[in-house]
Amino acid sequence: MSRIIKTETPAMRRRNILKLLASLPIIEETDDHNQQTRNDILAFIILSLAEIEKTLQESIGPWEKRGFWNKAENLKKEWGWVVKTKNLLIHLEKTRGWEKWPFEVEENFEHFKEKRNSHKKTDNFWEGSYQIYLNKKKPVAK
Repeated sequence: MSRIIKTETPAMRRRNILKLLASLPIIEETDDHNQQTRNDILAFIILSLAEIEKTLQESIGPWEKRGFWNKAENLKKEWGWVVKTKNLLIHLEKTRGWEKWPFEVEENFEHFKEKRNSHKKTDNFWEGSYQIYLNKKKPVAK
């Protein structure tokens, strides 16, 4: 059996996720969306930020193992907004729901707004994300 080689680095995956997040219809158009669309978009943001968090761990782990502490700490500081934003969105959903757009997290959107694609996504790729988010929240039955 041959080896499976990953050609996509964690940094490449982070960049691709940021491009998807930049394609979301957020901030400017929040009042135009119904509750289901808003839930799907916010859940997509949470799931995407969780994926970015995984890629950070994939990068930081080997650096710490080799003793590159400064490099690992700099990456943690640079991407600290990811965990902060994800946790804030989860907290807001638990405490008050997402009936309204959570404007508290807009300050963190600038991180991926600047990564806008020149190619606008035409389909609603975020649809169904809220159901995936709810399924991940449920405790696993043993």
